[in-house]
Amino acid sequence: MQESHTPAINLDDTRPVPLHNDIAQRAQELWIQYGKPADRDLAIWLEAEHQLFSAETTSRGKDSGPASTPVRKQTKAARR
Repeated sequence: MQESHTPAINLDDTRPVPLHNDIAQRAQELWIQYGKPADRDLAIWLEAEHQLFSAETTSRGKDSGPASTPVRKQTKAARR
């Protein structure tokens, strides 16, 4: 019999998750900031997701959401 690899759900984690529109808005901001490149859509989208999810984990306990949380660009070395 094969084991299920479904991740466990933490019912105590009540953090809000960035919505699709929040991610799309941040991705567009990054796309413009990077000079509107035609070949980096996925990379920019994933960076926007990462920034918003990171902002959520650092703003836990605060009343402000991801739109008001300052987001800094990380260098490749900092992400490793």
